[in-house]
Amino acid sequence: MSFWRRGFAQPGLHVSAGFLEIGWFAASLSYASVGAFMNWCSPVLPRLQRADSELPLSASAGSWVASGPLLTAAAAVLAVPLFFDRVGRRSALLATAAPLAAGFAWLAAARAAWELLAARSLLSVAAAAVVSVLPAYLAEVSADARRGAALACCQLLHTLGGLVTLCLGAWLPYRAYCWALLAMPALFFATFVWMPESPYYLLMQGRKEAAATSLRRLRGRSDVSAELVQAETTLAQQCAALPRGGAGVLASLRHLATHRADWRTLLLAVGFSVLSSATGMAAVLSYSGDIMARAGDSLLSADASAALLGAVQVGASCASAAAVDKLGRRPLSLISFAGCALSLFAEGGYFYFMDVARADVSALHWLPLAALVVYVVAYTMGIGTLVWTVSAEMFSVPVKGVSMSVVTLTYSLSMFAVTKLFQDVADAAGVHTLFWGFAACAVVGFWYVYLLIPETKGKSLLGISTELSAKLSA
Repeated sequence: MSFWRRGFAQPGLHVSAGFLEIGWFAASLSYASVGAFMNWCSPVLPRLQRADSELPLSASAGSWVASGPLLTAAAAVLAVPLFFDRVGRRSALLATAAPLAAGFAWLAAARAAWELLAARSLLSVAAAAVVSVLPAYLAEVSADARRGAALACCQLLHTLGGLVTLCLGAWLPYRAYCWALLAMPALFFATFVWMPESPYYLLMQGRKEAAATSLRRLRGRSDVSAELVQAETTLAQQCAALPRGGAGVLASLRHLATHRADWRTLLLAVGFSVLSSATGMAAVLSYSGDIMARAGDSLLSADASAALLGAVQVGASCASAAAVDKLGRRPLSLISFAGCALSLFAEGGYFYFMDVARADVSALHWLPLAALVVYVVAYTMGIGTLVWTVSAEMFSVPVKGVSMSVVTLTYSLSMFAVTKLFQDVADAAGVHTLFWGFAACAVVGFWYVYLLIPETKGKSLLGISTELSAKLSA
């Protein structure tokens, strides 16, 4: 068995009780690179669009550099299921380090706008794979009581990567900024390469002893028989409905097409992901510098405001990790959508009175930054994390690869639409129209969660699957 497939795990190896938490961090470092990819535009696009830029970009070209790669991600994610169940969760994640590093290096060496677009498209392919695979890996390696915290760790590292990117972009020359981002995929590979494969994946491959070894490393104890039996029972019940001949993409697709509960679960997750992205976070991250520049006399400069928003994201991610397994998924999602709606409505109101009503808003110069801070906190503490937490928990293991890819596909397409339309709608109809549209989507999202999304806190993967099957098969 190769090192690539098994890591450094050996039977009988003593592992400290904190190994699982270290594993969450190591795996989620891949998400830091995704955060860097998502935030890359904010500090550099305004600089590249200046007349004295070393790599001149028009506003139209800049909008494509910001949004076009999200379309590439949507196409790339269709290939993820081919690797998800074939090479395993761990190997699929490790394989993303190379395109992530190559993408940042290409950005650093780019001499033309098309190279920026191509480099970010390469990054988007790796980001799509990370977003599809990482939540599934963390859900499968974590104990039921800690699963929410594990998945919240994704968002924490995502926001931390974004904050580092915003700070580096604000104060480093362009090429030094891009070269510095190479440290993220390098650190991810160097730390995650020591982690074991998902025990659920190993059981799907008939490798029971390897699954037991993986669980021993993850739990830091030698007796994992009860949890191993539970995992086997979960897989046996969930795989029983698959067509004979087994697993694989085609079998999973046939299963989804013929089993009402599973495709309805997929529709629930897709709706949640689309409404989450439709609140506009991708556009806010990409254009935060431009938004604060449009706001005029704000409390801070555009670069400092963007860095502050990044720092707020990190703090909110820490709070989310602490709260998600205590408050539950539904309450956090409802609070999150409500907070997004109120803050986005206030942000839109400021720009309406400034740009349309031509009112004196100097007394409210603090409002644009304050409203965005509230929005970032509300989004990051709730739906920014939970869109992946809920999806990873609701899908049964045999169809999780295909289902997570479909969710990522729709999420990427909706983010592309939101980001691409930002510049055009802002110029044609005003920034206030955008923010009020985002606020309306947040209101719809609130009622969507209230009426349709179940609570999954503290439940086993089998328990969640059984409950949803009974509820959605009717």
